[in-house]
Amino acid sequence: MVLAAGLIRVTSSPVVQIAADGIWETALVVPRRHPRADAVHEVARRARESVAVEVLWPGQAFVGVRWPVREAGEAVHALGRLGSGPGSVAADLAALLGAQARAETAFVEVGAVNAWRSTGSQVIWRRERPVTAPQAVHRLSARPDLLLCAHPVAAEFAATRPRPHWVGVTVSTPEGARHRLDADALAALLTAVLEI
Repeated sequence: MVLAAGLIRVTSSPVVQIAADGIWETALVVPRRHPRADAVHEVARRARESVAVEVLWPGQAFVGVRWPVREAGEAVHALGRLGSGPGSVAADLAALLGAQARAETAFVEVGAVNAWRSTGSQVIWRRERPVTAPQAVHRLSARPDLLLCAHPVAAEFAATRPRPHWVGVTVSTPEGARHRLDADALAALLTAVLEI
């Protein structure tokens, strides 16, 4: 995860969003300069299982961490650790986790940014059953909805320790009102991060 976060360079201004139960379609967007505890509690009230916080650089990347609802107070602390400046992918992930991300990537999935549930994601690589970058990219051939999508498409590198967290990188380019998956960019990213 450290490598994934360290490879990403962002140039846009980030936003912070908070979601209940991984439903990013209805995430609450909170201005980065004013993350508020009441926003976490508002989301936690409608959550059944979990509360997650993401820092999102639109069209580029995102990092996030998830807590069980009973630990929503930890999400409040994580928001407090985020700086008010532009941040960086690695620094913001460390702030959300409360420590440097040292866990290995458990799996990689590809999905539609802020439409992960409604569009559905596709796991393309797992640590316990690794494949080459071309094999991983090929797994998307059965997902035309991700090859040309209404939303930007991202590859998400996920880990489970010390708690569920992820680094996402946009791997699509705008094409009219849609976003086309860039298979070459995805393969290069997988090769660089996973060293496969």
